[in-house]
Parts: sequence; structure tokens; C-alpha cells
Amino acid sequence: MKKETLSLNSSSFSLIVRLWRDWMSQHLSQIILAFVLMLLFAAFTATFPLLIEKSVELLEEQNPNFFYMPLLIMIVAIVRGLVSYVQTIVSQSVALRIINQIQKAMFGHLMDSDIPSFQAVTSGELMSRFTNDVNMMRD
Repeated sequence: MKKETLSLNSSSFSLIVRLWRDWMSQHLSQIILAFVLMLLFAAFTATFPLLIEKSVELLEEQNPNFFYMPLLIMIVAIVRGLVSYVQTIVSQSVALRIINQIQKAMFGHLMDSDIPSFQAVTSGELMSRFTNDVNMMRD
């Protein structure tokens, strides 16, 4: 089987640069917050094996501190879930705001277009541009 790889050609790269310059750069603080929350989520996820390993060690040693480990594991799980929830809200909020701005700009461009350009394109194509194409950019 041939393994497909994701390649970034020059037109894709220029589109990414344009999206960043025109739309995403205004939301830099929220994008950074989402990235930091993603790193925190990864860190809390990585602590689970360490906590379980420490629990097993304490249990083997019959250390009385073992009984605190389930509480610690539950706290880490709750904080991890909260971080994941907030990260999802922040990243989706930014994505939806950017999509909203792009669709408004597209609509403004559409309103400034001349009649022959409307006749050259079907209404289905226009609907697809406003919904599917913008959502593909989000994904």
C-alpha cells in the first residue's frame, strides 16, 4: 500500500499565511490560551501513569501514605477534565468568531459584485462557499 503524506504546496502555504494575517492574528491571545491549555491537558494526562506507578510502589511498601493516592488521582482527573472543557470552549469560540468574520467578508464581497458574476455561478455553489468551504478551513 502506498502511504499518503500531507504536503504543503506553495498555494496552501500562501492561504495559511493570508488566513493568519487577515483573520487569526487578531485573536492571538485566545489562540495562545488554547495552546497553553492544551499543554496543561497533556501534562495532566502524562501524570496518570506516574501516579499509578507511585501507588503501586507505596502499596508494595505497605506505606500508609498509599491511602492518599486515590484522592490525588481523582483530583488530577477532575482538573484534567476542567482544563479540557475550558480548552474546548476557548478554541471553538475563536474558531467560530473567525468563521463569522470570514462569512461577513464574503457576504460583503458578494454584495459588491456585479450581475454577470452572479449569472456565472449557481446558487448552490454560492451556498457551498458560505458553509462548506469555511467549515473546511475551520477543521
